[in-house]
Amino acid sequence: MKKLLLACTLGLALLSTGCLKDEEFEAEKYGIRNTEVKGIGFVQSSYVSPLNADAVPQNLVNINVGLNSLEVSAVDVKYTVAVDFSVVPDSIDVVDITNLPAGSFTFSPNNVIPAGKNFGNFNVVVTNASLLDPNKTYGVGFKIVSTDPGYVVGANTNTFYVTINIKNKYDGRYKLNGLHNRPPYNQFPYTDITMDMYTSGPSSVRFYIPVTGFNSFGHPIGTAPGVIGWYGPTVSPNITFDPVTNLVTNVNNADPAGPPISIYSGVLSGVGRFDPAAKKIYVYFRYNANDQRAFTDTLTYTGPRP
Repeated sequence: MKKLLLACTLGLALLSTGCLKDEEFEAEKYGIRNTEVKGIGFVQSSYVSPLNADAVPQNLVNINVGLNSLEVSAVDVKYTVAVDFSVVPDSIDVVDITNLPAGSFTFSPNNVIPAGKNFGNFNVVVTNASLLDPNKTYGVGFKIVSTDPGYVVGANTNTFYVTINIKNKYDGRYKLNGLHNRPPYNQFPYTDITMDMYTSGPSSVRFYIPVTGFNSFGHPIGTAPGVIGWYGPTVSPNITFDPVTNLVTNVNNADPAGPPISIYSGVLSGVGRFDPAAKKIYVYFRYNANDQRAFTDTLTYTGPRP
């Protein structure tokens, strides 16, 4: 904003279009009252896009680019966009961001806001998300580098970035019902517990408890009627499936500092699997190779996790 005002003061940008000095424009409120200025810019500065780990092309983002003026144009307004990784932060909430590899996405550098419209779509497509590492968070940024004569690119709306999380088909929010067979906890089944299953690999998911007081990776245990506790994040089961048969092939502890976790096949167990029709996960596991330290779980899908 200081540079913009300075440019106006020095007369370095006193062209026929004037300076973008409207306060609402600088505050990203799109309704410029200066009819002599016609601005263009992204309507958002960032976006989070979850993608499935599929080989088919997927829309990464379909973001609007808008005209920041009182009037629409009678003709198409052209603008050009280029990749700019410098606008992507190195990390968000202590999660490191990796640049989306070149060749893994496509976009159109040359775009238009259609005649008579305030907005146009800028679309980015990831061509094959199955080649991306589900253990990483990716990012890619863009910048509007030019537009038709008579339009000015907003100084604070000319860039946009998107972060990408890869989700496999088992990822989502579930309702968990189950039992730990160790007395006295075997008297207190845990029922209808909200669980998020986080993608931890191409065909694996990890338990996360988005419940107040927990909010961490780990697994609950019934401690009294209607009451749950847990061992902490050091008991953090991670389920691996055969992506073709959907059978559970392994259950391990995602925390190497915790006790070893393995598949349980004793009393009350069954066939560990994902049922795509019912959208249920059935999983049976134990820790310390002890059949008296086993969990028998059924998780029912309720929707995508946040």
